[in-house]
Amino acid sequence: LRPCVWNGADDRFLAGARRAGGRGANLRDEQMSIAYRRDRINLISMETWWLSQTPDVPGSRYEEQSSCPRTATEAVFEDINSGKVFRFINTHLDHIGAQAREKGLIQILNQLKQERFWKEIPVISMQNQMHQRWKLLAGIHRLTI
Repeated sequence: LRPCVWNGADDRFLAGARRAGGRGANLRDEQMSIAYRRDRINLISMETWWLSQTPDVPGSRYEEQSSCPRTATEAVFEDINSGKVFRFINTHLDHIGAQAREKGLIQILNQLKQERFWKEIPVISMQNQMHQRWKLLAGIHRLTI
């Protein structure tokens, strides 16, 4: 799925697709967006896929995960000043299923390995690891009781 590109204020753009699927500038559903400034960065390519056995099916998910579909948004950018090209991946792993988190990470690594055109460029990966926060908060809660 080719995500939407939303033009914000001050030449900032937001690229992403809703996890339930669909296109457009509806930012109400969770999405793994990537924000960038068009005056400093050229967007070369962009794609969103679902962390599932059917990554091209909007809303799909692994059996072992929560009811929330998870996506990864990948973009290839070029720094306008230096000409350097890099890849950026943003994802949100499942907060309940450890197996689903592992499968999602393996899927992302496989995606990187299968890349034909941009295989040798640096990769920046961002992940929302909410499950780690909940473990930390639970540990703090136990210590303070």
